[in-house]
Amino acid sequence: MSADPGRDGPVSRPEELLAELDAVRSAAAAGRETHVGFPVATDIDYRPLAPLFGSLLNNIGDPWTDPAGANHTKRYEREVLDWFADLFQAPVDDRWGYLTSGGTAGNPYALYLARARFPGALVYHSAEAHYSLPKCVDILGLDSVVVRTDERGEMDYDDLAR
Repeated sequence: MSADPGRDGPVSRPEELLAELDAVRSAAAAGRETHVGFPVATDIDYRPLAPLFGSLLNNIGDPWTDPAGANHTKRYEREVLDWFADLFQAPVDDRWGYLTSGGTAGNPYALYLARARFPGALVYHSAEAHYSLPKCVDILGLDSVVVRTDERGEMDYDDLAR
């Protein structure tokens, strides 16, 4: 890390570190007005969550089984999962899932489960799919077909049919 773009090597003095952090904050703030959507949305005030960032929260394992320690938020994870399960009318006695930090964590697990359930199946995804998808397909040794997209980024249905 370096506050001076022409300088090589790590920041070693406290004043350099503070300058580097200030440069990162300034760069992040420069685009605030044009950031849209999670995870860079600017219309969400995260300050009430700040005290949680000093704690190690770990929702390890099944969402419906609380770990031995109290440093978890599984109650809220279950509420979110149930909300979505209700939305999609999943049977109350046949629900499962877990929350991730985003597509980069969710995609490999989803493809892993798909591979276990449908061995040898092809993965079809659009050219506009989440950037992690081709990497996940490769890591899991899956075969895939990339489907072109139209000018709106929507899957080209003629290409899909071919």
